[in-house]
Amino acid sequence: MTLASHVDARSTTPILRSDTPPIIGRDAERARLRSWLDADGTLLVVGAAGSGKTTLADELLAQVPPRSAVRLQGRPDAVGAPFVALLDALDITAEDVLSAHEASPTAALPDTRYRVHERVLDRLSERAAAHPVSIVVDDAQWLDTASMGVLAAAGRLDAGHPIRLALFARPPVDEVIEPFDRVEMMRLPPWSDEHVRLAARAMLGAPPDETLLAALRSGDPSPFSVITLAESLRRTGAVQVVDGRAALTDAATTIGDPIDMLVGSLEHQAADALRCAALLGATFSPTEASELAGSDPAAGADAFDALVRAGLLVEDGDRLRFRHDLVRERALATIDPAERRKLHARLADRAEASAGELHAHLTGAGHDPALVGQLTRAARSLIDTDPAAAFDLFQRALDVSPMSDDGLVANAARALVWSNRAAEALVLLDDHGDTAATLTVRAQAVAAEGRLHDAALAFEAAADVAGGAHGQQLRAEGQLLRALSFDHPGALSGADELLADPDLDDLAAVHAHCAAAWAAKNEGRIDESIAAAERAVDRAGDDPALLWRNPLMFLADTHLAADRYDDFERVARRARRVAIDHGDIWQVPALSSMWAGAHLRTGAWDKATAEAEAGSGWARETGNHLALPWLLGLRSIIATWRGEDEEAATLLAEAERELGGEVRSGAEAVLWATAVVTAAGGDVSTSVELHRAMWHLIGDLGAVVRRPLVAADVTRAAIAAGDDELAGDVVDQLARLEADVPGAGRIRSLAPVRTWTAGLLDRDPGLVRSAARELGRVGLRVDHAVAGIDAVELLVASGDVERAERSTVAVATQLDELGAAGLRRRLDGLVGTPVPGRPSSGGRAQLSEQLSPAELRVAELVATGASNPQVAEELFISRRTVESHLSHIYVKLGLSSRVELALRVQALD
Repeated sequence: MTLASHVDARSTTPILRSDTPPIIGRDAERARLRSWLDADGTLLVVGAAGSGKTTLADELLAQVPPRSAVRLQGRPDAVGAPFVALLDALDITAEDVLSAHEASPTAALPDTRYRVHERVLDRLSERAAAHPVSIVVDDAQWLDTASMGVLAAAGRLDAGHPIRLALFARPPVDEVIEPFDRVEMMRLPPWSDEHVRLAARAMLGAPPDETLLAALRSGDPSPFSVITLAESLRRTGAVQVVDGRAALTDAATTIGDPIDMLVGSLEHQAADALRCAALLGATFSPTEASELAGSDPAAGADAFDALVRAGLLVEDGDRLRFRHDLVRERALATIDPAERRKLHARLADRAEASAGELHAHLTGAGHDPALVGQLTRAARSLIDTDPAAAFDLFQRALDVSPMSDDGLVANAARALVWSNRAAEALVLLDDHGDTAATLTVRAQAVAAEGRLHDAALAFEAAADVAGGAHGQQLRAEGQLLRALSFDHPGALSGADELLADPDLDDLAAVHAHCAAAWAAKNEGRIDESIAAAERAVDRAGDDPALLWRNPLMFLADTHLAADRYDDFERVARRARRVAIDHGDIWQVPALSSMWAGAHLRTGAWDKATAEAEAGSGWARETGNHLALPWLLGLRSIIATWRGEDEEAATLLAEAERELGGEVRSGAEAVLWATAVVTAAGGDVSTSVELHRAMWHLIGDLGAVVRRPLVAADVTRAAIAAGDDELAGDVVDQLARLEADVPGAGRIRSLAPVRTWTAGLLDRDPGLVRSAARELGRVGLRVDHAVAGIDAVELLVASGDVERAERSTVAVATQLDELGAAGLRRRLDGLVGTPVPGRPSSGGRAQLSEQLSPAELRVAELVATGASNPQVAEELFISRRTVESHLSHIYVKLGLSSRVELALRVQALD
């Protein structure tokens, strides 16, 4: 291959066009890159600086249709500019998603980086629904970690067509590959002697003799080093053609680093201009570089013209850029260290400096006490998108600050909390004063660890110091955390005290109403809870600054606790939209747990599992320790009912590890799951102990609204173990709840569950069957079926086998419709002979039997070519929930892609 495309034919002296090095000796690598275009997955191309990675990346992208191509360029200062390159490459307006999220001063997490993450994945899902997407990242070692994490997630998307990633990076690459599940690696070796000869001949007009060849291939020859050295030798007159071979002349006294040779040939003013330009970045304004060098505009223009002619810089519109990163790195290395720190400090002091520029210049400026203000400004600009980088800057500001600064400490600790490093934040705060700022962050850190009651006390301590509207907000947050930690009396009295103040801050009022709603709901006072939540909704209106806590979520939760599923769905849809647009991102997994709980009891287990899986992903990503035990516990219960015992045990073990033995939010769900799993395994004695512990835990927590949910399970376990005293207590507690707690009668399952438990205690199948019918009318399909099993068991025990067998047919049908193989085992064991299932139908009816209604609707929309975000919008679920549904559909139908799924659905039309 020749270098014709890199040579200016207008000149009698070849001048290398060195934007990209020649592609020589890379035939095998190029073939492998071409094969990547027909495959899936992530390919990492590793090569030393100057080995031709950029040229290969550009050639690769030239083979990709423009609609499918995405090119990203990593930069050394990318750590100070998270997501910017990625958003630019995808034509996403940065201002739309990078603007600071307005939140309460009590907020425990920023949301911007998660919103960007989802926006990018939505955009890639939409593009991959229509055609393959090929993402090529050059200098991936410099891409910010936040963007790299998004790209890793993109590679796992099931969007219709593959999303391929080709990463080109210098070694070492451990940090590059860390976010990826699997990476195929290809290394670029140094050039061989033959490759060096080919390049030298193309540049110098003749093959090199052995002496020149030895000079060109010294070290590990790369395209850039060979080309640059040959160019340096030619420019300095150190090469001549003798007898048809290029040879060194007497002028070639010392052959060293090729870039040093080029720089060494420059006049003093041009060399100074190059060094100053290097401080400004990979691309720069010539005017700004001249000002930094102290040159007048005319002299600066001459200097930069000389640098372009020398091949060290390349014109890039009205800016200039370095021919190669190695040129810039070498120019930086020639600056006196003390002078370099001064210049970086001067550049960091510019008001117009971006976050990325600030980070780069402050890093280069060293430990200068005068930079505390700039360090703080840069850190604050990064905290919402890259809190880890923000913490590094805050920490440096603390290191160079001449005096202790509690405000800086608070900001640094907040950055740690927002990086899911709450324990480190608490250690940092230990040695500093109790100001409103430090106390607030301490409370945030404690809440992030899941210690909600301790966090409530910490917020109240911060409120005492803060005073004013800020203090009211902190105190209201404390009452909400009291409610969430089951201190219902404390939350209600604290909220009432706040709401009695006619001058109460609006945000504090919203949070106080939410606290009252949650506490009243847990105590079973449904009317009072709904009223409080509706007051919070009214007070917030449509003001984004007041919607951060999302009062609609509290209203939805109360409707769910009352088994009012139509009202729940109506409000929860609005709450999910608020969470996406205005709320704390922690609300997303919390809402998923609500949806999963609703679907669990109404028998839509595929929906429940998909929601729980999506919510678990969000919870892990955001560090939400509150929702994860609930989500895992619910999935374990569903797996048990479905007869997936191994899956249930795995999920339960994970839930217990997440809970860590603490009695906090989610503990009752994990204990319930443990009891369900144990009962299904036939361990009667352990089962009753677990059910007894769960029943008493619910009472101790004051979460009496949970009692109808588990009452029948506790009663059944107690009777199986001969503990009629416990069974009688369950019946009595339900009766007192209905009679003594105002609003508890609004819980639609309460009366039929009380009838169910009374029927179990009295061994009365008639009562149990009556309760089953009522539960079915409420929409509780699972309770309806389980009560039906209990009725069959009582009929068998009474000797009424004929009625038991007749009832078994209807109950078996219900269980089959639910897909409840685990529960079906219990029914079949009662009657001795399993009841036959329904015969399978063909065509679309068969598909309807294989898939749940929700999965079938997803499949039908996918078959029309809709992207995952479009399906999510149509069904008002999250993209992650769509992906979870698809993974289940593939398993059920034995498929491997949405293309196969579309063909299967279309064949039925």
